[in-house]
Amino acid sequence: MAAPIQSTDTTMDKFTKLLPADVTAAFISTKAALGAAAPGGNSNAPIFWTFLVILCLCPLYFKRVGKVVNFWQRLFLLVSSIIFALSLANKELVGFFIDLAKMYPGLAISAPSIEPTITGLAIVAPILWTLIVSQIARYAKSSRYPRQGRLECVQS
Repeated sequence: MAAPIQSTDTTMDKFTKLLPADVTAAFISTKAALGAAAPGGNSNAPIFWTFLVILCLCPLYFKRVGKVVNFWQRLFLLVSSIIFALSLANKELVGFFIDLAKMYPGLAISAPSIEPTITGLAIVAPILWTLIVSQIARYAKSSRYPRQGRLECVQS
């Protein structure tokens, strides 16, 4: 469970508090259950709507259950949840948006561009996000930045 980052936390503690493992686990188990229970094997829409429901509940969950008071940490956890869900359910999301484009041909999305776009995002977004997380962890580990509430003067 994500928890507030404390100044006494180790670098590994700070890093693990930036990853929404419990939300990701909830999405994985729900996705598996919906995939197994879907009539005819088409679980695209239920998985998409479950993703949206979990996404809407995340800010309250992080604040009330996880006791994360920092807005930026909650936002970071929310974006991490979106990226993890995108990489875990990219085929279902592709199927959902293709079905949507077929049902509503007037939408601004075209069926041929959906699959490469979502698949590309599912491949690239987690890699880029991991690089961002590693840079944040490196920054947190570094002793070269001034601590909050303390001024550092350079002696000449």
